[in-house]
Amino acid sequence: MAETYDYTPRVTLCGDGAYRWAYEADMTAKGAVFASMVKVCGVIALLIVAGAALVVPEIAVYAALAGLGIVGLPALLWMIIYRKKDARERMLYEMDEERLRVPGLYKSEYTSFSEIRGVTARPAQNLVELRTATMTLIQVFVPEEDFEFVKSFIISRVSPMAKVATEA
Repeated sequence: MAETYDYTPRVTLCGDGAYRWAYEADMTAKGAVFASMVKVCGVIALLIVAGAALVVPEIAVYAALAGLGIVGLPALLWMIIYRKKDARERMLYEMDEERLRVPGLYKSEYTSFSEIRGVTARPAQNLVELRTATMTLIQVFVPEEDFEFVKSFIISRVSPMAKVATEA
């Protein structure tokens, strides 16, 4: 039988040596999750516009409109889905010496610390963003009280070649 764990709002060391915690993320348009989604869509849109402008300059205007749709449509859908002022999602995390796990509603995703190529700490958002070699973005939300511990734990286990940054 599979073991079940109690995910508390604080980072807690469990008997099996793994740290576990739950975080209630703000899913409204003011939250960090929304901002990250807009950034990702914006980069994709910029790449499409730049590529189209280089290949066929005459279609740059159409590419710009397509890019605007790539950013605007997901943002609009997000705001419709999470229009409540108290829209929150409970996210579960666990990490041990070798990997990080983000248990979700539909799947659980394990990422080895050796796969991490970039770490960006955003203390103002209680967020540590991890990027893998395949450009996968993993958002690790951490309670304010435990932020420095989790950030240091992750940074001390990723490759020395990983790019590490801290933003406001």
